[in-house]
Amino acid sequence: MDTESYVSELAVHIVKIREGVGDAMTSIAPADRRPRLMIADDDLVVRSMLGMSLEHEFDVIGVAGDGEEAVELARTSQPDAALIDVEMPNGGGMRAVRGIVEVAPETAIVVLSGDEADGTVRDLIQAGATAYRRKGVASQALAQSLIESINAHAAERRGRL
Repeated sequence: MDTESYVSELAVHIVKIREGVGDAMTSIAPADRRPRLMIADDDLVVRSMLGMSLEHEFDVIGVAGDGEEAVELARTSQPDAALIDVEMPNGGGMRAVRGIVEVAPETAIVVLSGDEADGTVRDLIQAGATAYRRKGVASQALAQSLIESINAHAAERRGRL
């Protein structure tokens, strides 16, 4: 895929995320609970920092250190969203994304990494990730991306039913 097509595809994806979203920080999760989030990253410090920075907006229901653990956590907890690092042991982000799509299809997946090639990001989106953010993004912006992804994923699934 050439760069122009790739940018066009990402633009369409961004529009999908924004469709049906009123207040960007309003989730489709029931009003009596915060959205449930799982975090997968092989770096313990990163997992801890992400959990602490997002715990005000989300119920962080668990963390995983590799691709296989991420799939199992998603299977057992069925979170509203999964924040997945691209580079992890046991299949990495790609294994996690594909597995989560299979075992927890209602879960919106946001992939997170420091530096990824356009092809990797495209492959992760095609595998089922809803959005991609670079590590180091402000916690408020990451929280907003997660909420928007939850809403967009739910709207897309309703459209398929």
